[in-house]
Order: sequence, then C-alpha cells, then structure tokens
Amino acid sequence: MRTVTDCWIVPGRRSTLDGSGSGDQRGVALVETRFRILGPTQWKVGGRFDDHGMQPKPRGMLTVLLLNAGKWVPVDDLIDWMWSEDDPSPKQPRGTLHTYAKRIRGALQFMGRPPMLHSKGGAYRFDVDPELVDYHAFRALHHEARSAAARRDHRRTCELMKAAFELWQDRPLADLATARAHRWRRTVEEELWLPAHGLLFGAQLALGQYDEVLEGITDLPPERQDGLRLVELRLEAMHRLRRHDDAVEYFLRQHKRFRTELDQPAADELRRFHEGLTRGRVAASGDDLQWPAPRLLPHDIADLTGREVLLKELDAAALDGDGQPRAMILALEGTAGVGKTALAVHWAHRMADRFPDGMLYVDLSGFAKSPLVEPSEVVDRFLAALEFPAELVATAAGRANRLRRLLDGRRMLVLLDNAKNSEHVERLFPLFSTCLVVVTSRQRLATLSSRHGARGFAVDRLTHEQSQHWLTHRIGRGSTHDPTALGALTRLCGGLPLALNLVADRARSKPGLRLTQLVDSLKERSALLDMGDEGGGQDTRLRAVFETSYEALGVAEQRLFRLLGLHPGPDASLTAVSALTGSPARRTSLALERLFDAHLVEQSDSPDRYRMHNLIADYAAELVEDDAERLVATRRMVSFYVHTAHHADRAVFPQNDGVPVPPVSDGVEPLDFVDDESAMSWCMRERSIITAVALLAEELDLHEHAAALPLASGQILKRYGCYDDVLTGLAVAVRATRASGDVEMSAHVQANLGYCYLDLHEYDKAEENFHRAYETLVQIGRRDRADVVLYNMAELHIRRREHSTAVTLCQQALELARSNGDEAMEARVLHRLGEARRRQGRHDEALSYLNQALMLWGKIDHSAGAGLTLTELGCLYQDRGDAFGAMGYCHQAATVHQRNHDLVPQGQTYIVLAAVHRDTKDFDAAMSYAEQAVELCRRGKDRQQEAAALDVLARLRKDAGAPQEARELWERALELYRDLGNPLAAGVAADLNELGEPIVPEARDSAVRPLSPEEAGLSTGHFGPPQSLGDQHD
Repeated sequence: MRTVTDCWIVPGRRSTLDGSGSGDQRGVALVETRFRILGPTQWKVGGRFDDHGMQPKPRGMLTVLLLNAGKWVPVDDLIDWMWSEDDPSPKQPRGTLHTYAKRIRGALQFMGRPPMLHSKGGAYRFDVDPELVDYHAFRALHHEARSAAARRDHRRTCELMKAAFELWQDRPLADLATARAHRWRRTVEEELWLPAHGLLFGAQLALGQYDEVLEGITDLPPERQDGLRLVELRLEAMHRLRRHDDAVEYFLRQHKRFRTELDQPAADELRRFHEGLTRGRVAASGDDLQWPAPRLLPHDIADLTGREVLLKELDAAALDGDGQPRAMILALEGTAGVGKTALAVHWAHRMADRFPDGMLYVDLSGFAKSPLVEPSEVVDRFLAALEFPAELVATAAGRANRLRRLLDGRRMLVLLDNAKNSEHVERLFPLFSTCLVVVTSRQRLATLSSRHGARGFAVDRLTHEQSQHWLTHRIGRGSTHDPTALGALTRLCGGLPLALNLVADRARSKPGLRLTQLVDSLKERSALLDMGDEGGGQDTRLRAVFETSYEALGVAEQRLFRLLGLHPGPDASLTAVSALTGSPARRTSLALERLFDAHLVEQSDSPDRYRMHNLIADYAAELVEDDAERLVATRRMVSFYVHTAHHADRAVFPQNDGVPVPPVSDGVEPLDFVDDESAMSWCMRERSIITAVALLAEELDLHEHAAALPLASGQILKRYGCYDDVLTGLAVAVRATRASGDVEMSAHVQANLGYCYLDLHEYDKAEENFHRAYETLVQIGRRDRADVVLYNMAELHIRRREHSTAVTLCQQALELARSNGDEAMEARVLHRLGEARRRQGRHDEALSYLNQALMLWGKIDHSAGAGLTLTELGCLYQDRGDAFGAMGYCHQAATVHQRNHDLVPQGQTYIVLAAVHRDTKDFDAAMSYAEQAVELCRRGKDRQQEAAALDVLARLRKDAGAPQEARELWERALELYRDLGNPLAAGVAADLNELGEPIVPEARDSAVRPLSPEEAGLSTGHFGPPQSLGDQHD
C-alpha cells in the first residue's frame, strides 16, 4: 500500500503542490472556512490564508487542535503527534506546549474574535466550530454527497464532491511529520479520500460524463488507480463511450495483474463484472439496474405504549433537514425482553415510504437456541431477496462485493436484528455504505459508535405509569375495576414489555380469572418466569429468554451472575459484590462490566454500583443449586456489611467501645473510612440494604451477624433521622439475641429500642421497652448491668418534666455505676443529675453534680464529655442570671469541641451562646453564634440540631424586625422537623402562622437545651451492653 506523502490530486487540478489549483465549480459556492489543515496549516486574516510567520512546532500543535476541534486533547497525545524518534520531545514538553499555546494565541489575535484556546488538567482545547476547518468541512460535504447519491441525485452529488475537493489543497497535516501523522494520512486516504473519488466518479457516470471519469481517474497517482472499484468505473466508462477494444484490452491487463498479485477474488469479481457489462446487465454506477424492492420486515405491532419519545428520537437521528433518510447506523440496545425488536420493526414500518428501494431484515440469532447467522449467510439471504442468483459468484468475498455494488447508491433500510455483539455485524457495514442500517442487540454496542459512528439508543424498561397503561390497553376495560391488583401486576413485571405481554395474554385467555387471583398465582418466584410455555414452537417464557443471555456468558461471568441473585438490596457496590464472590475487586469489576455490556445488570447512580431487574435477579438466584455455595457466598456478603458498618461506627464514634462482631469471613475485605464524613455517607447510601441484609442473616440463622449489623449501623442512621430503618434493625437484633440465647444482650437491645422511641417522642413505647429491658436484667440476676437502662429511664422522665422521678432513677444508676467501677458511666449519670436539678431550679445541687462530672471526665481524660458538661454549666449560669459566667463556660466548651472536631456539640454550644447574648441584648453577637450553629450542625449532618439552630436564628431575625427572613428560616426548620417526625414541628408551625405576634420560647420544649453525653454519642459503648442508644439531638 502506498504511503501518503506528497501527491494529493483532485479532479480538475493538474497539480496542487503549490495550492494554486482552482477546479471547476460551475456555480457551486465554496464552503466558507477559516482554517486549513489539508495542506500547510493556515488561517484567514483579511480574506487571505497564511501561516503569518508562525514557527513549525507551534503550527503543528495548532494542527492537532484543529483536527480535534472543540475537543480536549491530552498533553500525551499532543506529544505523540508532534515529536518522534528522529525529532525527540524536549525534556519538559508540558512547559514547551504552554509556550506554544501562548504563541498560538498571539498569532491568532489578528483574526478578529479568534476562537479561544483553553488548557485544563493536562489537556488543551481549541473552541472552534468544526465546519470552519477545511478537513471537517470536507467530511460534512462528503456525508451530504452520500445522502444525495442515496436519493439518486447525481448532479447534487457531483456539485458537493467538487466543492469538497476544492478544500483539499495539499498533503493533509503537512506541518506534522511524525509516525502518528503518517498513519493518520494513510487511514484518511483509504477510508475517505479514495471513497470520495469513487463517489464522484460514480455520480459522473450516472450523468453520462464518461470522459470526465476517465480524466479524473487518470489524474490520480498511478498506484491509486488500480483498486477494484476504480478499475470497474474506468471499465464501465470505456464501454459507455463504445471503446470496446480498449475496454477488452484494459480488462485483460487488469485481470492478469490481479492474478499475478494473487488476488484471485478480485480477478474473479472483475471477470464477472466485465461479463455483465458485455451482456448489458450491470453497471458500476448502479444507474441502469432495475432490481426489485424487497420488503422483508416482520409484521408490525400497532401500539407501542411508552416508546413515543424514543420513536421521535429515532426520526430525528435518521432523517435530514429535508426529511430524507441518512446513510448511517442506528444501534438499539437493551436487556432481554425489553422490546428492542418490536420497536425497531414498528419504526421501520413507519419509515417504509422513505425507502423506495426496499427494506431488508434478518434475525441474526445472536441470542437464541438456533445457530448463529453468520455474515456470509446474511449476504446470501439478501442477494436472494434482490433476486440475484448467488450461485453465479463462487466465493463469499465475491458475493459480498456483488451485494455491495447492488446496494450502492440505493435508499434502503437494513435491519440486523438480535446481533450477538459488535464483531458479529461489523464486516457487513461496508456493504451497506449508502443505506440506513438498524442493529438491535442485548449486548452493548459501544464499538459501533467508536469505529463506525453509529448512533446508540438505550431501550429501557417502561415506567410504572407506562406499564400500567400497557396492561390496561391489552387486558381491556376489566383491568380498571381493580386498580390495586393492576398496580401489583405492574410491579411484578418491572417495566419489562415481554412480561407485561405474557401477563396480559394470561388475563385475556381466562376471562373468568379475577386480577387478584392472577396476582396470587404469580407470587411464587418462578411463576412469572415460567409463564408462556405453550409447548412446541418457540419457547417464549421469560426463563428461556434469560437463559439465552446467560448461556452466552463466560464461566466467570456465569458464576457472578448466579451469585448476584443472592444480594437482597436494590443495588450493590463493587466492594459488596467482590465480597459476595470472594474475588479481588479488579477481577470482579471486569466481570461486572461484561454483565453490564450484556444488559444483565445496570449501573446505578454511580459508576461502581450495579443493580439487576427483579425478574432477572429471580432467575439468577434459581441458578444457585448448590446449597453450600449459596450459604458460603451469603455469609461472605453478610460479613462484609457487618464489618464495614463496624468500621463506620468506629470512624464516627471512636470514643465508644464499639459493638462486638463475629470474625470476618475469608475472602472479605470490608471498607475502611478515612473520616466520619465518608463513614456516614456509606451508611446512608446502604441503609435499605443494611436492613435487608440483617433480615437475610436472621433468616439464615446467622444470629451474631443479624444482631451486630443493626447495632453497628444504628447510631449513624439515627443521627440522620432514619428511624424506620433503625427500629426494624433493632427488632431483628432483639430476635437474634434471644435466638442465640444471649438474654442479657437482648435486654440492652430492648433498651436501645426504648431510646429510639424516646427520640421520636413516643414516650409510652419508650417506657414499655425500658421496663422490659430492666425486668429482663432483674430476672436473670443482672441488675448490676441495668445502670444504662435506669439512666435512659431518667432521660424519659426529664422529657416528661418529671424531674423528681428522674433524679431517683439517676441515683440508682449512679449507685450501680460506682459499684461496677465504671467511671465514664458515673460521669454521665452525674451530668444528668445536674441537668435534672437545674431544671428543678435547684442550682446549687446542679452545680455540685456537674462539677463532680467535670472532675471525672478530666480524670479519665475524656475531653468530649467534659465539653458537654461545660456547656451544661453554661446553661446553669444562664439560668442563674450570670451571663458572664455562662459565656465563660460556653467558650471553654467551644474550645474543647473545636479541638476535638466535634461539630454538632460545638454547634449546640453556640446555640446556648446565642441565647445568652440575646438575654444581654447583644443581638449582633447572638445572630452570629446562631448562624454558626446552623452551619456546624448542617456540616455535622445532625438534622434535628440543625432545625433547633434554625429555630433560634429565626427568633432572632424576627426580633430584629426581619419577618421574611424569619419565615424562611422557620420554614426550613419545619421541613426538617417534619421529615424527622419530631413533635416540635407543631410549635414551629404555630410560630409561622402567628408570625406577627410575640413568641414565647417556653411555649415548647426549649431548643437551646444542651446535649447530654449519650445524645452526643459519648456512651461507654452504644447498641450493646451496657450501652444506650446515644445521639446528638433531642
């Protein structure tokens, strides 16, 4: 093959080496460009193209950026384009490129509003409209000319191609002499330059411009005249000019050359072509052929509910501005049973009148029990459809060339249905270069886009509303009489049209069957998978459809697919799937990508998360027939979630003892967290899965895991107000600890349940659970371990303003803590006693208890607990009317919290400071502290304390005469309280309704009450003995 070097000849030019050729335009306006790279790189200033004295290397950089107009070009790519072994790159190429970029910007400034050259993150981008660059303009004209040829508008084809060749001044990318540039030129010559000539000469033949064809081919470099396509065009032109002797001589010479070069298929094809010419049956231009217009499409489906938008998108992609079909490739991808074929066939029927030359269809059996239909068989079927006797052409390559010539220049739609993958159909595309090709596949067809410019369309599942409409339409009016059953059927089908059709067919075939009965019959996992088995013929069951996709997978992917069916959540992270399989993350990632490409899994809301359609997951789970494999894989997955939750708990609450967990399973690498933010984010992201995994562990009698998972994750979830998840998890933990015989642990979990209800202000339920926990510990002779339960019961009575009872319970808890030698618990109880006495107005006793607590916190070096007690002392001094004393303690507390990075306790301290400064009429300082408190609580992800801070700030704004700002702040607080189910929402709502009236802070539970130790997560251990459920909000 000839290397593209210096000689680029275009029709109408004898030489273009000096860029002076003018060409014959005959009224065709040149495309208006501003940049040239088809030759030396130049740009237009004042109506004249020039390089304006720019040095070769900066010109080379500009060349690459113009070639990739509007796209980011990495520095490594620029280096590859600009330097070679003979011309090595500088020692610091990035700095050199930066200098060149400056020179480019300087040289372009005389253009008048020149395009911008950007740099970012090791890449450069030149923001220029591609149509202003001659190379891109050439491609656009060539594309338009192909469309014109498909419409048999030969004159327009000639005009467009002549205008395109007028842009081609010289050797492309002349300022680049690297290996990459040479490779690019060779590719462009083969795939663009020569086919463009063939398109022009074919159109000229159709217009009877035979001499121009011969002249144009002769103008090409000699080694470029010998391709089979150009040989056939020259041969036909000679025949049309009745130069039969010359034609015979030329045929014999070329036929001998092909045989000498051992290209026997080309020699045979040329012989057959020449024989056809002499019989008057064929023409390279395709203009004289009168072949039939086949219509091979399957029957249409009249109604495709839910596909209206996709049909419009297909129309927009396939049709040009004149409503004519483009010569291009459309790829429809989607999972099994999603309706790709039905959509493609329906759309093709809608487009039928736009393809007068016919429509070809083939089922490639890429996913079927029948053998794969190979490209050679497709060629034979399409030749038969065109009534061309394939037996006249001996070789497969010859028949492919014959089909290509038959279809060349014709407006046809080719539907390649059910392709196995991109490789399955790639060899066919050159045969359909002037046709609109539609490919459907269960496999992702990304290669078609990157290599062939295909436009891809994802055929997704239908929405719930679309699915319900689908069922209603197909079942009939009776379906609307029972909307509940109709909704249940819709959910069972999961938006899969094949499943919807099967369900609708069953409902229609049994008119006496009520929809509720149909729902009941499908509750078994396998029922819907097996629906549609009529015996004989094609198996249309969902199971059979999924099976063909499964069987197309490799061994590793099949194992992964099976095990994914065991995961209980809506989606799964890569790390969780790796634990499930016991394989390294890298290997698992590759297998997941293959399942993704096969549309058996979908990516969730981030690149490393995957989900399965519920029916596919049901099918996958059934494939795990080995009970041992099922149990081992499930145990690994449960272990991953338990230990990752444990690590999250330790990251957020390092001061606590932590929950006891069983040993990690072999092959499992739980996540570690660098900070509390990432730990909390993980828990929130996985919260529904955590609950599902806990229930699964309970079902499999993995009692230790079933108890540990909700205990390890609950503290974080409670901070975010996810009480439904926490309550469900704790109920599992209670059952699991009882089933394992750990009665004492079950009592402590019961107490944790009570504390959750306390947070929800459901005081009766809280009291019930506390009493059950206490009675259980007494019954088993472990009242000594009841200090936490008594302590939490005291908190309940403080909330009920029953301070005397609270004090009594605290004294009992204090006695137990001291007898157990638990100084941390003793400090917490003393803190609570101080709080209770303060609320009773017995300030001296409160001060004594709080000072004792402060001393104990110092003794055990627990600065976080000390910070909370300092804040409570600030509140005490505020109650005594000593504002300066209150400020002093609060400032000490704030310093401690800031040093410990305890955002929410610091925010709560600032709320108290805001109240103190409000009392002293220093409203500016009060406002500042309140604003900081809102931000700290927001950053600490404590929505309840954030709401309290917003409430305080709203009061201050209202008192400052800014009612609108107050309203906005209260609305935010109200939304948070309502989301959390907190009764304080009622008080905020009342303030909003009566914004113009004085607000009395005591009208509801004080929003500035400081945190107690357990509320800040400072228990000696949470969710376990002797732990209480600590958190940071009231």
